[in-house]
Amino acid sequence: MNGYDILWCGKYSQDWENKLHEHTFFQLVVVSEGEAIVQAGEETLEAGAGDVLLFRPQTFHGIRPREEKKGTLRLYDVKFDVNEAGLFQKLWELPVQKHLEDVQTAKYYFNRIMAESEKKLPFYMWTISCYLWMILLMILRTQTQERQALSALPEPESGAAAQRGNIDIAGVESYIQENYIHNITLDTLSQVARSNKTSLTQAFKKTYGTTPLRYIIQLRLAKAKELLVETNISISEISELVGFQTIHYFSRFFKEKEHCSPLEYRMRNSGNRFYTF
Repeated sequence: MNGYDILWCGKYSQDWENKLHEHTFFQLVVVSEGEAIVQAGEETLEAGAGDVLLFRPQTFHGIRPREEKKGTLRLYDVKFDVNEAGLFQKLWELPVQKHLEDVQTAKYYFNRIMAESEKKLPFYMWTISCYLWMILLMILRTQTQERQALSALPEPESGAAAQRGNIDIAGVESYIQENYIHNITLDTLSQVARSNKTSLTQAFKKTYGTTPLRYIIQLRLAKAKELLVETNISISEISELVGFQTIHYFSRFFKEKEHCSPLEYRMRNSGNRFYTF
């Protein structure tokens, strides 16, 4: 019905290490609790609560609890075949690991899959396919939204982002993307770049057209606007999630840049909508 067939689903605690293995179908795992070490092809990853792991067909992979956290790893797990080329390609392009801000909704869908699988009421296979589709949509849309948010940021000069002299600008930008919710100082970025602050700022500005600290602020603003429109998370929580130190500073900065308050922005962009196809 949706271009895929569910083969297996499970909800369990794992206190063992499964050996590296591969299979011909996709496997989607949501970490509900605990911490894990994940091997996927050549990648070794650390995963925690709220992380989603997507293992591609014919890719060696394995999961084990962190030694110091052994016995606390709880997982939701579904294995499925994809028989629609477009969906297959979209899933193949996703990273192995993603973090879901709204993991509670994903867990709800998984619990519905488990309940339907147990009761086996009429049309239950169609029903669990719909719930799996909702989980896949969460992941695919998150990926799309991240790309859209990045497109609103200053673009690097062609071929210039990777390196400027001995300064790894791409590494600095990657660090910002992974840590923007935390307090990032120019001193920290200088350590990442292995450069002094002046040289880093000049090189970053030549590449992105703005300074590193302004780039961080622009990224936080883009993420905040996305959360305001696409979620029902409170404004104070959004302020914290995107790395602003206080809601007062966030509200003041947002109004300065967008000429309206965060609440006004949400109401303006989340009202009644009508679509004709």
